[in-house]
Amino acid sequence: MRNADRSAYYQWTKLCDQAEVKCEIHQLRHTTATELVNSGVGVGTVRQLLGHRNLQTTQRYAELSGETVRHELDAFARRKTRIR
Repeated sequence: MRNADRSAYYQWTKLCDQAEVKCEIHQLRHTTATELVNSGVGVGTVRQLLGHRNLQTTQRYAELSGETVRHELDAFARRKTRIR
């Protein structure tokens, strides 16, 4: 672990202890990935941000909400209708 990573981990752990909550810093990566993907940021962009080599790794991090899936399918249907 790099010094900057150790420092961030230590500070995060200290803040969580003070707030009496259990939240691993790693959970922030999952939450950030999920929020970005559900806000419309492409999975490829999120992959690069997280430093993953494999897109499948990013897809495990980012969980699409049902609302996002419905929105994307509706948008696809609208585009398909306009093309015809």
